[in-house]
Amino acid sequence: MANANANANANANANANANAEAIVDAEGQRDEVTARAVSAAQAAGAARDAHTAVALLDLQTGALYSAGDIDESYAAASVMKVFIAARLLVEGQADAPHVQHLMWRMITVSDDEAANELYSLAGAESLVLWIGHHYGISGLAPSDRPGWWGLTRITARSIVDFYAAVAADPVVGPWLKNAMAQTEPVGADGYYQYFGLPSAAASWRVKQGWMCCLEGLTRMHSTGYIDNDRYAVALLAAGPPSMYTDDGPQTLTAMAQALLPNGVVPTSL
Repeated sequence: MANANANANANANANANANAEAIVDAEGQRDEVTARAVSAAQAAGAARDAHTAVALLDLQTGALYSAGDIDESYAAASVMKVFIAARLLVEGQADAPHVQHLMWRMITVSDDEAANELYSLAGAESLVLWIGHHYGISGLAPSDRPGWWGLTRITARSIVDFYAAVAADPVVGPWLKNAMAQTEPVGADGYYQYFGLPSAAASWRVKQGWMCCLEGLTRMHSTGYIDNDRYAVALLAAGPPSMYTDDGPQTLTAMAQALLPNGVVPTSL
């Protein structure tokens, strides 16, 4: 997502959760090797002075691993675009060739102009409330500035829960997962978007996010599916405006490499 001007404190919410512990939900089967990798991923971001959260959901076992506060709110930046696509698909608005073209560009090259046009069609600020109700997901909130879809609020937990729901949705899943697998190296705004997960994972489907400097912060996210769709993952980071240049992509890449030391999530098996 392109740069924007703001006068907020550049250091707000930029403190890292360096001592965060990895956790897993009670219904899942805990793997300590995986848990340590998730903690290492969050710590890699914290070491670079970023405020970070990591959520990893094993779609086979139901285990949810996390480090940092996965219920803390982050501005979505271009990760918001997966919600636009999902609603248009569910409500049958994606059939028109023009809409299909815009949706494809919105996901594969993160085209902001395409998202601007589709955001109203998908319900504008009411969109994430619809997503939360439709999929039973908490942790989402609309932007408090009409039209500024990048300020939609997400959490790391809400993103992996959304991707889990999409994987089971025969209307949304096939199209959205295919588009995420076709993410191109360079976004429509010229930003190199193979930071984070694409730089480290042996297999991936991703939706990336990058945004500066609304509320005086840079947001940099890498989200999607890895390991042949076994896992849904969200790497979220926020930091000062300077993070928008090399620091941000390098931070997300360091996090992804810690999570995926050999291109895959490490396990004890």
